[in-house]
Amino acid sequence: MAELDSAQAAAAAKLLELIFIQRISQAIHVAAALGIADLIADEPKSAEQLAQATGVQAASLRRVMRTLAGFGVFAEEGADRFALTPIGEFLKAGVLGSFRPAALFFGGEDAAQAEGLLLHCVKTGETAYEKLYGKSDALFDRFQKDPVAAELFNATMTGFSTLHLTGVLDAYDFSTIKKLVDVGGGHGRNIAEILKRIQKCEVCCSTCRMRSKAGRRQLRKRGSAIAARS
Repeated sequence: MAELDSAQAAAAAKLLELIFIQRISQAIHVAAALGIADLIADEPKSAEQLAQATGVQAASLRRVMRTLAGFGVFAEEGADRFALTPIGEFLKAGVLGSFRPAALFFGGEDAAQAEGLLLHCVKTGETAYEKLYGKSDALFDRFQKDPVAAELFNATMTGFSTLHLTGVLDAYDFSTIKKLVDVGGGHGRNIAEILKRIQKCEVCCSTCRMRSKAGRRQLRKRGSAIAARS
């Protein structure tokens, strides 16, 4: 039987990992939905303990936890006990830069349904939402009708902003700006952080009609002249 050489084996293993990566994303979604990171924030817990706390099946949860431990999200300590890792810290609720909202937003049944239409989109040029709901902006229609979904989306974008702003504030000189507009500003995280560097500036956090009250609160904390537009 012919065998792969080491370079071929490494390439094949990487491809297999990429093929399965969507399942890893869904496993992260499960952990986020169950609040696992917060449950093991103070001390490691067993799959049985976590299952009891979340009302799920221990055997199934154990498989999810072991899968995510293999990717460094959690750490398996001893017999059937799981601890939080530096990566897993960002699945906790309420921490600076939390990606728990992103895990909830980009995982689950709705996201899987849209992601599964990628081949259709490539073939037809349609978006997934055009195929599913008849219009490309259906997601934002949902946000206007569903404040919980809108808040989850804004929280996801805030997590992105926290990560993406790392280094930007030091690299770019905002001191000469007198008026600053953030298009699609959501919670206003970008502008709020910039205003820590420039105290006197008129800002406009422009977004769609699902704009967040949290965004206004963030800007008012900075004592700036605020314009909010839909």
